[in-house]
Amino acid sequence: MRGFFLRPKVEDKVRDELEFHVQMRSRELIAQGMTPERARDEALRRLGDAEQLGSKLRSLGTGRERRNRVGQWLTEVRQDLWFALRTLRRMPAVTGVVIGSLALGIGGTTTMFTVVSGVLLSELPFPNADRLAVIQEIVPTEVPRWELAYPTFADLRERSKSFDRLEAYLPNSVNFTDGEETVPLSVVMVTEGFFSLLGGTAAQGRILAAADGAPTAPAVVVISHRLWRSRFGSDPKVIGRVIQLDDKPVVVVGVAAPAFRFPDETVDLWVPLGPPQPWMLNRAVHVMHPVGRLAAGRSLAAAGRELALLGAELQQANPGTDPGHSIVAAELRASIVGNVRPTLFVLLGAVALVLLIVAVNIGGVLLTSAISRQSEVAVRSALGAGSGRLVRQFLTESAVLALGGGILGVALAVIGVRWLVHALPPDIPRASAIVVNGPVLIFALATTMLTGLLFGLVPAWRGVSTSAETLLHSSGARVTDGRRQRRLRQGLVVAQLVVAQVLLVSAALMLISFHRLQQVDLGFDPDRLLTMTVSLPRTRYSVERTVAFYEQLPDRLRQVPGVLAVSASSTLPVSGGEARGDLNIEGRTFPAGRTPAVTFRRVLPNYFRTLGVPLVEGRDFTPADRGAGDLVIMINQSMAKRFWPNGTAVGSRIKVGPLENNPWLTVIGVIGDVRNISVDSDPDPSTYEPLAQRPRGTMNLLIRTSGDPMALASAVRRILRSEDAGLPVYNIGAMTDRVSGSIGPRRFNTVLLTVFGALAVVVAVIGMWGLTTHSIVERRREFGVRLALGAAPRALLFDILGGTARLAGLGLVGGLAGAWLATGWLDRLLFGTQRTDVGALLAASAVLAGLALVVALVPARTATRVDPMRVLREE
Repeated sequence: MRGFFLRPKVEDKVRDELEFHVQMRSRELIAQGMTPERARDEALRRLGDAEQLGSKLRSLGTGRERRNRVGQWLTEVRQDLWFALRTLRRMPAVTGVVIGSLALGIGGTTTMFTVVSGVLLSELPFPNADRLAVIQEIVPTEVPRWELAYPTFADLRERSKSFDRLEAYLPNSVNFTDGEETVPLSVVMVTEGFFSLLGGTAAQGRILAAADGAPTAPAVVVISHRLWRSRFGSDPKVIGRVIQLDDKPVVVVGVAAPAFRFPDETVDLWVPLGPPQPWMLNRAVHVMHPVGRLAAGRSLAAAGRELALLGAELQQANPGTDPGHSIVAAELRASIVGNVRPTLFVLLGAVALVLLIVAVNIGGVLLTSAISRQSEVAVRSALGAGSGRLVRQFLTESAVLALGGGILGVALAVIGVRWLVHALPPDIPRASAIVVNGPVLIFALATTMLTGLLFGLVPAWRGVSTSAETLLHSSGARVTDGRRQRRLRQGLVVAQLVVAQVLLVSAALMLISFHRLQQVDLGFDPDRLLTMTVSLPRTRYSVERTVAFYEQLPDRLRQVPGVLAVSASSTLPVSGGEARGDLNIEGRTFPAGRTPAVTFRRVLPNYFRTLGVPLVEGRDFTPADRGAGDLVIMINQSMAKRFWPNGTAVGSRIKVGPLENNPWLTVIGVIGDVRNISVDSDPDPSTYEPLAQRPRGTMNLLIRTSGDPMALASAVRRILRSEDAGLPVYNIGAMTDRVSGSIGPRRFNTVLLTVFGALAVVVAVIGMWGLTTHSIVERRREFGVRLALGAAPRALLFDILGGTARLAGLGLVGGLAGAWLATGWLDRLLFGTQRTDVGALLAASAVLAGLALVVALVPARTATRVDPMRVLREE
């Protein structure tokens, strides 16, 4: 530093050099007979432009000094690097522990950041994605958001000034026939400008054009790149090929680009929506998903205000339709991501805490190493090494360790990301964007360097904090920790225990929550229940034939040995996907804008008995409930308690859906609540209608068996196709698997948090073990003297364990306080559990305290068995 600030300036050197040249030339001219004044003038004339020459010399001098400084710096860095490598090679245990621990921390953090980056932070593959928004309707009395009716979408498209483009799509499913095989595919019906709005391009052929939606245009389809690979073998000749969708010929005109997967990654086909069908013109039929691009200068908030006004105007112009509904706009990204954002950030925060514990633990390990190297530091300091040089050496060693741990951590992250992508719940959006890319590697590098700096500062400071004179005067004696150093190491261990306690409490809360979720009453018996979906092609099955097929189905399937009961439903329990409509009760009116919505399903008779759902009041459906006379309906207990709290619902008449288009239905029975949406969703007001009243071709079969349900799947499928070989039968599985899949996201979160908590505990316990072992080594002379003077080994044991217990107690108290603050993240992830759950707090505290004492017991027992005379001779 002294050489840097006090070295002669280049300008002074150049000025002195030029002056020296002028003086020497002047002396020569004086010797030739010139006067001093004339000699100096002649010397300056012969020198030329002194200012220009000085500028060139200053530039050359500055460059030379810069090169010298860089060369000196590189030389010192190379020396520090080689010295660090030699030093770490002499400490294989410390090096291995540090690199291994850091690899686990960096690997876990990078893995979770890769998921967060792919799902939440990476750019959407659409042009001007930040200007794209989705439009939905919300109902004051309901949590879910609704789609828009086609007439509402058309009005907004014409009247809205906040969007320069407004398109829409309608998801559906079709049956694709390939030879003798018929399979269901996910299809999206889109308006004419859908692809251009979202920047969709074709990898083969072309995208849909506006002319494709004309009434007289031939039926065309664009297939997804995924379907092109899996079903058509990436055959470029697929363009122009005619395929059968719902037994109708459709021409393939294009294959979408690989990156285009809107609205989600499961879509298989896109077809033109074309002119609206008659049923779509009803303003009470909500099926459209609008997507728009904000106009220049318009914000999302301004668009929301305009949509609210337009929605109110449309309700006034069309009284009785969607009373109280509000039209809102939301960012497309938020719509795609859904509710996974809080969960992913909680998991990223948890693994970041693990990394913090790792850094603190490594800092403790390196601090111990620095203490053992104080004699070496003293000698180097006495030989002229400054404090800055020594600090840089320690930081170089930390950087080498961090780099080694970071490289290994990135390798673990690559493996971890592959595993995590396969283990992710199916409802995680944008899973294809979860890849280890440039931003992820930059994050890993930054995290590695920051962590290396964090755990390298403490030992670097400790290594140079004691004067060389003091250390050299103590040559020959063991260098031991002072009180300040012991407190520093103890503080690091307490900090680890605090963070570990936070993660352990979080994991305990998640485990308790998951256990209670598994014990929840589903409202039906999922054991030995086989499920599958049957889709009757509309071109071959009329309404009458559809009803006859499903009514005869139970008798046919009971011929299979082991089948006890058969029924069917439009949607399965714990599977979501319910249809929803406004509820109207005869003789009762609801406040304006507060009309409740209920779900409705269509079922075969014997549905409730097949599932094991109890009949609470009234009667069950019978084969006579065919819609020939009074139309009937059944409701669940939650609906009966909500709308008929002081009486009976049986005999009341209700409508579900638009008043003008739906008949009155008489409530004939009340059944027990079933968790239809998911295991962790409370039963909502639900209604059930006989299939014969409003038939539909696609139904989900439920088959109660006497043994393993999957063992009968082939026989059941064979009977279903015995009359119609091309009948689509899919989604075959056991109901227990559906229940397990419903709690899959919570299981995933619980497993990850438990792993993070366990890893944090292991690292913290290792830190406690290291502190106890180091403390015992430092106190060996004290223990030897005390044993020589007659102290009982038990007293030494209690002394050591008492110190460990005090540290563990401080860590647990601080951890409980930290857990109280930190577990607020978990509120939305818990089920039937509060963050103040005493069981979780006590369990986490007991586990951590017990492990800390057990780990300290081993070195403590070793300390009580030392030979006093041998220890005293060594000292």
